[in-house]
Amino acid sequence: MEKTFSEEIEGAQMGEALAAVSGASPYHPTDLSDKIFDINVLVCNYTQHPTKRKETRSDMVHSLINMLTKANRDLSFYIEDLKQAKCIEPFCLSSKQDVDNDHPLFWTFIDKLCEEIRDEEAYQILKRQIAQFNSLLAEAENAKVHCNPIVFKEYFMRKKKEKLDENMVRQFHKKLYEYRPITEEKLREMQWEAVIKALNTGIFDFARKPSIQAVEEVSSELMTKDMPCDFELTDQFKRRYAKFRMFAEKRGTMLVFNYVNYGQYIVNNRKKIDEKQFQAIFNLDVELNLIHKEMMKGENNYYAIVKELTDLYQMKCIKLVRTDQKYDDDWFESLLNRFFDSDEGRAFVKLWKYERKRFKLKAVFIGCLKAAGVIEDSNANLGRNIMKADKNTNKKFGTYMSEWADYPFSTWIIDDVKG
Repeated sequence: MEKTFSEEIEGAQMGEALAAVSGASPYHPTDLSDKIFDINVLVCNYTQHPTKRKETRSDMVHSLINMLTKANRDLSFYIEDLKQAKCIEPFCLSSKQDVDNDHPLFWTFIDKLCEEIRDEEAYQILKRQIAQFNSLLAEAENAKVHCNPIVFKEYFMRKKKEKLDENMVRQFHKKLYEYRPITEEKLREMQWEAVIKALNTGIFDFARKPSIQAVEEVSSELMTKDMPCDFELTDQFKRRYAKFRMFAEKRGTMLVFNYVNYGQYIVNNRKKIDEKQFQAIFNLDVELNLIHKEMMKGENNYYAIVKELTDLYQMKCIKLVRTDQKYDDDWFESLLNRFFDSDEGRAFVKLWKYERKRFKLKAVFIGCLKAAGVIEDSNANLGRNIMKADKNTNKKFGTYMSEWADYPFSTWIIDDVKG
């Protein structure tokens, strides 16, 4: 006996539920995004090229119901993953309730299609699947608003790996060869060239408008001799640069992205960003990182100090004794940025120039973090664990940690953390 369409749908849903219970991997976020894109394309194509043939329309409706069924299943898994900070993915469609819905016509088209098949068997099934689809999209949007911000950074890193342009990397090294001998001045010039090229593609045009004060504050950064001689400083570029600085921090002369903010910008505006701009977003970060690696060469360099302290803070034995989730790697980056912009931080850099003092300075810095309540462990135990992880560390690390009060910069670190 031939199954009805309702029975086929119920059978498919039962099979998917059993697969999920058995532990089979139910979906991938990117595949879900593709499914939702295909739903939008199918509905829009049908609306633009409608048919009066009942059989053709029936085939399209059955395809749509199957696609919605699978998308709804995946959305349920996705929402749970998003709540647990496992992933985030931008979709081309929004719920009816979303005030920023860029595709209101999709829902108009869906309603029109439902009216056309009101007297057919598939009508109630389609209405039910559409209602669930809208409800799940709204739930996903709410989960995104309340999610752990780390998912935005992880999204950026995942897409950056996928979009890596090997040819661009080769071109960078070729340019580096042509710029020899490499100097700090030439690296700063290369940094500005990369930023100007990317901003001129409009990659940040969808960010919120900067205030007049924000534009004025960053304009002074653009008045530098490191700019290309043919660069024209327009009002449009000032606004674009002010938007760029919403997502990038200055560390000395380095422009470094805040990946949480950068990733969130991309997720929120993926529907508006074209493919050329999408590639330029990741090319800019890759090129800046390549330039910064060159800048960090030389152990007396400010950037090298930041790297050594960051590597130390990211050790597993220190991560395990951090007292609060807020003291994550991004927080530490911000702390260092503020510290080295201060007089105390500049004094620290001067002390670092003496190689014999570096080991003790690192221990004292960790001692300051312990005194401020960022980490909690005995000096002796933490010193032993660091020594196990780093062959260049010796047993005096824990002893030196306790001498933090002998250094004037310790007061700045503790006050900043607590305040």
